[in-house]
Amino acid sequence: MGFGTFIKEKRLEAGLSLRNFCQKAELDPSNWSKIERDRLPAPDDRVKLEKIAVILGFTKGDKN
Repeated sequence: MGFGTFIKEKRLEAGLSLRNFCQKAELDPSNWSKIERDRLPAPDDRVKLEKIAVILGFTKGDKN
């Protein structure tokens, strides 16, 4: 399972629509959709990834 597929699964489990998630994470929905379909690579910005993790409810050391 790729990053995008994993994150999409977790976003849906959290009950977040694509637009709602992108609004909270300050991401472009069009580009994020491509990431979730594994058409674009995962972001390499640590701050952005940490923000995504918080929105999806991950905690440090999570093995999900």
